[in-house]
Amino acid sequence: MIRVHIILLTAMFLTSALASAEERQFLFNNYSHADGLPDDSITSIVQDKFGFVWVGTREGLCRYDGYSFSIPPEVENAGLLNRPIYYLFIDEGNSICALTDDGIVKLDLDTGDYYFRENSTENEILYIMPIEEGRLWTLTRHGAVILSGDLLGEEVVDLPFTPSNVFKGYNGEIWLSSSDGNIYRYDQKRKTFTGIEVFDEHSLHKGKRISLIRPVDSRFVLVSDRETCIYLVNTDRETVNCILDIQNIIDGALLQDMLSIDTGELWFATDKGLIVYDRDQDKVASYLSDPAIPLSLCGSNLRRLFKDNFGRIWIGSFYQGLSCLESSPFRFYTGSMDNKNSSLRGKTVRAFAEDSTGNIWMACEDGCIVCIDANGKSVTCVDDGVLPHEGNYQAIALYKSNIIVGSYGDGILVINPVTHKIIKRYNAGNNNVVVLLITKDNTVFAGTSHGLYRMDSTSDSFALVEGSEGF
Repeated sequence: MIRVHIILLTAMFLTSALASAEERQFLFNNYSHADGLPDDSITSIVQDKFGFVWVGTREGLCRYDGYSFSIPPEVENAGLLNRPIYYLFIDEGNSICALTDDGIVKLDLDTGDYYFRENSTENEILYIMPIEEGRLWTLTRHGAVILSGDLLGEEVVDLPFTPSNVFKGYNGEIWLSSSDGNIYRYDQKRKTFTGIEVFDEHSLHKGKRISLIRPVDSRFVLVSDRETCIYLVNTDRETVNCILDIQNIIDGALLQDMLSIDTGELWFATDKGLIVYDRDQDKVASYLSDPAIPLSLCGSNLRRLFKDNFGRIWIGSFYQGLSCLESSPFRFYTGSMDNKNSSLRGKTVRAFAEDSTGNIWMACEDGCIVCIDANGKSVTCVDDGVLPHEGNYQAIALYKSNIIVGSYGDGILVINPVTHKIIKRYNAGNNNVVVLLITKDNTVFAGTSHGLYRMDSTSDSFALVEGSEGF
């Protein structure tokens, strides 16, 4: 067992950091059962090699293709519908590994083939983790077992401790947490464990159970007992720092998940909101769902955090749906949301555009057209007395010096970015515009549910591109 030096940050520092953190309001796209999720209680989120995001819920599995949620036939064939999904992982062969209420399902996303291993009441599987060659680490009530790729063969792992969680490290190494307040790294070649003592006899939290462990990078690992501190473990220098006291930030909160992102921030999901810690600036902020702001968190009882390969951050809640933070340098704004003109009425952001002064424009489905100023200090919903506030806006782009917007039902609008007034309207087929494209020579193409339309600069109108009807 490796003894380490523990550094505890004081409550005074944490209070100061929380007070000094710059207030930010993140803008989320929120999804629920009405958007195609099997259920509003999210248990797991993963991404396959093709970029599809898979979401596990209490009522089964679904797939997000960047536009909508659906349930592919192979999901139902593998028995992953209408049953609780506890954990999801994608292995190196692009197979989904799911722990359900009655066992493990391994679904090959390339072929649709699947394997099933039934759970045993005598040795129930509690947690799974894919490793190399399609194999699976599993934690049971009596220890650990490595399963073969077809889930039939098994190798019992002798554990010198009682495990509580298993996770794959930044470099593929296996980490386990224990009920005795320690974490262990498993050497797969030597089949030995190296322990790091997190809660020693001098710790304020001696005897606490390590319940969560997540990798940060090749050197650092996050661990927590869910209730008191979040620890950052340097596995090279063998030091452990208590970086956050959970109760000092949100009283009575229970930590559910942890995520490290490449901006230097650490995100923490709790049952009472979201905590974001900026490691570089030592600043902490907490966030709750606000029904008055449709683009705030889907809920405050959070369960899962996941960052996909496109930079999107996904947040799953307990029976409150799913939130997604799109990858954008303008993913938050600062300032007041109190007055009527700055309230965000949009429920789902469909597209972004930047004008010549650096302002960010958003097309919101079932809401409004939003402008965030270049400094991130104000948010304005366009209101010129003509724009339909409940319009369905699907596309937005910079056209010459103006903003051009495609709506589903109202055609194409051109907006002056300075006055926020509509200066031109165009019809395009049935006016159900879903996408806009501006070429280098400023030719405008509009994709509609009727076909593809192109702006004719001579007649200043949109005409159907020959052969595109019915696209």
